[in-house]
Amino acid sequence: MQKTIDYCEGYSLDYLIHALFICVGAFFLGIYYLFPAIMIAIFAILLLFVKSGIEIDVSKKLIREYKSIFNFKLGPWLEVMNYRKILLKYTRESQVMNSRGRSTSVNTRTFDLILIDENEVETPIYEFSKYKMAMRVCRQLEYSFNMVIKDEYKEMRKRADQFNTKNKDSR
Repeated sequence: MQKTIDYCEGYSLDYLIHALFICVGAFFLGIYYLFPAIMIAIFAILLLFVKSGIEIDVSKKLIREYKSIFNFKLGPWLEVMNYRKILLKYTRESQVMNSRGRSTSVNTRTFDLILIDENEVETPIYEFSKYKMAMRVCRQLEYSFNMVIKDEYKEMRKRADQFNTKNKDSR
């Protein structure tokens, strides 16, 4: 059996804005001090190579969300022993940004992995952008730690299909 299982979602771009501002600062610093500006710009570019994911240590019964850069992973471990349920929560957010004469709508879909203990206390673990990856992690947790999955997204799709079928029949 594998000791740790890694589910990497890839480059997160969580630090894109930070890197942009650091590069702008490095540019202005470079006017007077070239070497420190180059070092700061390299640091900003390295921020673009940060990957995110979730790691499961089956033998020690631990799970963590991590950020990694060049395979060096950072993130606190959480014991899974007291958790009995996995909640996969679907979140859809929409924002409208108005600009001179135009408005742009931005939609975001995430699948939140939440662990629930015996006292029904919810502990958020990770926000996935892809449903398939979230389900792979849920199935691994179910298999490795004997947890029960509650998939809100699947239930919502099932209700929508039933509603659509009911409307087609009434026509």
